[in-house]
Amino acid sequence: MANSGWKKFERRVAAFFHSCRTPLSGSNSRHNTESDTLHEVLYIECKQRKASGAVALFRDTEAKARAEKKVAVVALQQTGDTLGWLIVCRPQDLAIIASYSKDIEGLPKIEGASTCEK
Repeated sequence: MANSGWKKFERRVAAFFHSCRTPLSGSNSRHNTESDTLHEVLYIECKQRKASGAVALFRDTEAKARAEKKVAVVALQQTGDTLGWLIVCRPQDLAIIASYSKDIEGLPKIEGASTCEK
């Protein structure tokens, strides 16, 4: 059970953000977070599904972007949502996308990284 697919996914996401997977089920652990990782700044929720509308949309967009030799980005917003919007992209494209963001200077600086307990 320790190597189940969703646990591997959580470990891979945590490692990408220089963190560790929260053991047990987040809120059931002895850690002070319900996040799927022990990151000190980012609250990360990992979901692995057989099907997702956002993933299907991204794959379609990615095929079109590839044909134009561009990086795929999907921006999502619910009608009437005044809190902003979401970006869906491949992890390896984050730095490229951030470099083209107009407000990149306004983003909070993230210092330090969580360390895994052995």
